[in-house]
Amino acid sequence: MNPTIRVGVWSTGRISRSAIRAISANNALELVTVYTHSKDRRGVDAGELSGSGPCGVITGGREQFFAAQPDCALYLRDGFDIEEVAALLNAGINVITTRSEFFDAFTMDPAQKEPLVAACSAGQASLYATGSSPGFSTALLPLVLTTLSSRPTRIIIDEFADIAASTTPSMITDVMGFGRPCPEAFDPRGAAHMTQGFQPALAGLAHALGTQVIETTASGSYAATAVDVPLADGQVLKAGTLGAQRISLLARCEHLVIEFNPHWFCSRTLEPNWETRDNGWRIQVEGDTPVDVSVAFPQGPQSFADQMSGLTAHPAVNAISFVCSAPAGIIDATSRHIPAPHYNAINA
Repeated sequence: MNPTIRVGVWSTGRISRSAIRAISANNALELVTVYTHSKDRRGVDAGELSGSGPCGVITGGREQFFAAQPDCALYLRDGFDIEEVAALLNAGINVITTRSEFFDAFTMDPAQKEPLVAACSAGQASLYATGSSPGFSTALLPLVLTTLSSRPTRIIIDEFADIAASTTPSMITDVMGFGRPCPEAFDPRGAAHMTQGFQPALAGLAHALGTQVIETTASGSYAATAVDVPLADGQVLKAGTLGAQRISLLARCEHLVIEFNPHWFCSRTLEPNWETRDNGWRIQVEGDTPVDVSVAFPQGPQSFADQMSGLTAHPAVNAISFVCSAPAGIIDATSRHIPAPHYNAINA
């Protein structure tokens, strides 16, 4: 029998809480420490915080995390700190993250990559990035679908997300800008942010297919909601305000174009009348043997917001065993490993 893998979770946000629940349900994993930067959440039982029930692991600060000496850290915080990640790796702690900046080691900023490579070598630890989007939708699923083609010429990834059902009101209004006056022209800052967030994943997919991105361009547009949209905290997005946004990110390679198109909406009654779909992805591979696959997210037993966070957290949890047994270094996010669950390790 393989020894239990000791796991730490870095942060206590919604995705981290989904990860804690998944770790608690897996006999092959042991939660040993949880870091939180929030003083209000320190000294709390991590299981109670996640909703999975008391587990005896009390949230704490950085010193407590390192003192627990986990085999693997799930680095799931908002933003990232290269010095934090390097310190974990240097201490011999494998790191799995959902941060998009780490999806393609080949195009990573050398100022970020070099200290991480050195830390991996010093600590004999590995760094791996995964998730749902970017991750499954931009790396694993398109890569699997291209195995049916001998000459793919274009990969189109459409993402449809009902933002009002899947995230917090403050994220909807304060960060994403829904409910504000609907601009006529797309804000170039949004295009730049999308390029920063998803270009590494598309570059990694291109590299896995034996090519490289020559040019990346981004464009976008807005639509207004034609009806009032109530939010969970009582706020209302008024008719005529920003209700949807879609962005097109094109990564051009020598013989291939990879296109990522997120359609994010708080209303499906829009002006102009855009086509929207239920939450999910549509992946098309054009070429000698075209493929068109749609993935939907029907409502499960938990809240839809928790379900969406689970889609991001579970690939990280499922990759723990693979990463802990991998050679030291930065692991390609489009590696041939598929982070699937192992049922002989999952509690009934």
